[in-house]
Amino acid sequence: MTHQILWVQTLRVVPISEVLPVTGAANVNPLDAHDSVLGPTAKAHHDSPPQIAFGALACRALGAGIPTDDLLAWCLRLDRADIKQIAKTPAQYEPLLDSASARVASSSSLDGRAQKRVTAARRLVVCLLSPMPAHVAVSSSQNVGARHALAAMGPEFLKRSLDDGYDSIVMGGDRLATLMGVERKTADRYLDTLETAGWIRRKKRAGGLARAWRLPRLSAEGDRIAWAHSDLVNALTDRDLTNPFVEVFFAASHPAVGYGEKYVDGQPVKARVGGFSWLVGLLDEAGVDPVDVGMTKRTVSRYRKAWLAAVTEGDTITEGLDAHGAAHGSDLLHGIALDAYHARAYDRTTGAEAKREVKGRVHQGLATLLAQHTIPKATARFERRNTWTAAMTSAVSSMPDEMRPYLAKALASKMRARRLRYSPMDAVTAAAQIAGAWPSAPYVLDALLGTHEIPALDAESSDRDAWVDAASTSASALPEEMRHALAKGLSSKLEKVGYEGHVAAKVAARVAGLDAKGVAA
Repeated sequence: MTHQILWVQTLRVVPISEVLPVTGAANVNPLDAHDSVLGPTAKAHHDSPPQIAFGALACRALGAGIPTDDLLAWCLRLDRADIKQIAKTPAQYEPLLDSASARVASSSSLDGRAQKRVTAARRLVVCLLSPMPAHVAVSSSQNVGARHALAAMGPEFLKRSLDDGYDSIVMGGDRLATLMGVERKTADRYLDTLETAGWIRRKKRAGGLARAWRLPRLSAEGDRIAWAHSDLVNALTDRDLTNPFVEVFFAASHPAVGYGEKYVDGQPVKARVGGFSWLVGLLDEAGVDPVDVGMTKRTVSRYRKAWLAAVTEGDTITEGLDAHGAAHGSDLLHGIALDAYHARAYDRTTGAEAKREVKGRVHQGLATLLAQHTIPKATARFERRNTWTAAMTSAVSSMPDEMRPYLAKALASKMRARRLRYSPMDAVTAAAQIAGAWPSAPYVLDALLGTHEIPALDAESSDRDAWVDAASTSASALPEEMRHALAKGLSSKLEKVGYEGHVAAKVAARVAGLDAKGVAA
């Protein structure tokens, strides 16, 4: 007897209970109750080293009150032999559980949260007052903008560490852009610069969720800088607004810094204080020469005058910025931008809820379908794989078009299981053929780089050429619109590992099969 899958708009999957008799509650596994808690963490760490992945699962389980025995049993259900080995070996899992327990305890105690706030303050001070790392080549505006962005994110790092015991925050480009008064793409570039510099680190999260960031550990040199500015660290930890450095730090997201306009000859002209002036003010209060962090003397002199002109309009720095903002409509412009951001966030939320509903239906239907048509291994005979592909393609032929990208991603993820031995890109290509659509460009790029790892910058030219040839062959089946998105994402990845911008763009275009005019070859 087969299970019929109704690929209609509601995508209802006929329950097994309607097809086969139910044998009782004994078929329900109590570990299933933990899927909603541990599943997203396992997904986010699907490619992490086993110790890190198990540690993240342990922290999530202990924080949610899941018994250790249940955690170990749940890990044995994962499709990762290395994590299963840890879960079966006390000598391996006990130290990881102890570490996770200590971390959870520190997040829940007042002393632990206070120490996390001190740590966050030290890291923020060091990054803001230090030159860019030698391997990061950025323009002056990118240098200043990245520091401004970090300071705009800083108050939330401090608040979350003390209030909730978390060492990470959620911050997307749209929200950061609203805080700073810049375009979304500009804010995204600042986040990329901070990540490349190692001043923030992306936290592992399940796909589709907003980006989360944590501050990195300090090096020995960073620790020395923190001790040299211990007075600033202490004032920032205590949020001592009588300290000028702290007052300027928290002014990074003041409406007057990012917003403001005046009219010249009847035309509106930007009249905000700006990130350059703000940074000069911050470094002056810290006793650090702005030239030492990459600004030019001429620039420093000009923006110091602008900063002093803005903040001396009141008795304190904040009052001065308030007065400047009142004269140039900063609060009004900031309010308009904030309302627009909230409207976009609402649209994203409602859209995400609809997507989750559709994806849930796709996953249900796919599970039933794969119960009838088991995925063959990559090493199976050609005829066996062809027969399976034809059967799957026929089974989903009535699926609505808007569901097909989700099916492609879900099926590719199933095919990427280690025991099946498909390369990530082969799995994606096969799934796309069956679904009649490709998953999202970031997922395809992840699969491409999972199959063809980017060679080191100092690798032999023959090795780099071989990588380009192999990667471009894997990407040759992509439609033209997907190739443009792939080239953009790959160029960014190449820049992060040290390739110069124009070289990264050229290599990415070759891999994506685009000519000099951006047309598919």
